[in-house]
Amino acid sequence: MKKFLTAIFFAVTVLGANVVSSAPITEWGYTNDATFIEYQNEFLTGTGGIYLSSSTRTLSWGAISFNDRSKIVLNGPISSLSGLLTGTGSVQVVDITHYNEPITGTALGYGKVRATIDFTPFNPSIIDFDQNIFSTALEFYFFETPNGPTNNPSSTAGDIFLLLNPGEQTNFFDYDGYRYTYSFTSPGFNLINNPDYISYLNGISRTTYDDLPALEYDDDDNLIQPPYFGWITPENQSTNTVFNLSISARQLPNPVPEPSTVLLLGAGLLGLGAVARRRRAN
Repeated sequence: MKKFLTAIFFAVTVLGANVVSSAPITEWGYTNDATFIEYQNEFLTGTGGIYLSSSTRTLSWGAISFNDRSKIVLNGPISSLSGLLTGTGSVQVVDITHYNEPITGTALGYGKVRATIDFTPFNPSIIDFDQNIFSTALEFYFFETPNGPTNNPSSTAGDIFLLLNPGEQTNFFDYDGYRYTYSFTSPGFNLINNPDYISYLNGISRTTYDDLPALEYDDDDNLIQPPYFGWITPENQSTNTVFNLSISARQLPNPVPEPSTVLLLGAGLLGLGAVARRRRAN
């Protein structure tokens, strides 16, 4: 009888081990590497006067002198082995600076940026410390808008950064019994509600830049993606935009036990019932 009760205890213990999650990850390492993945000038005649650095993190155009050129600098990569705390604070993961200078040469039409962020458990760490368990990416289009003359500046004198996947600003992934919700926030990032900028974006046709990937068009081949999320960079200014990352966790409902575990426990309980009946009969 003692051996049988020991077996029942073992079955219950195994079942409990299958339905109780491990501890949540309380601290993460992270890596962001933002790069330009494509660009094109506004005249669709090649890329003369537009230069991409060998690191693919600085794109410049306009004047002959580099110091007078408009340029976008993707500062990074940004990484840390630790420091992103679950449920507490945030860390900087995307850093973009736009030097918006007057254009005297070939103007950039658009550029596309992809910022990839990797999550690596730090505390507690998984067996392979260098293994990231989840990756996501923010993607932006940058549009150089036309500027009016000095004595009659255009209402779209600023240029536009358009976030292509706003749903990724707050999203989640599941790992080891917990749901981790991450959020990207930035003081400059918001809904683009200026009607002139909305009109400009709506006016980008399928043929303007050879059917830009990740954008949708209506039956008249005009861009349709409102509401638009992004930020505006004023003319003749340097604008630095930083995205911060935060993460929180909640435990998922206990998973359904494996059928084999249920059968093991069920058989043990039935056996225990049979023993109890035999003892009463005696």
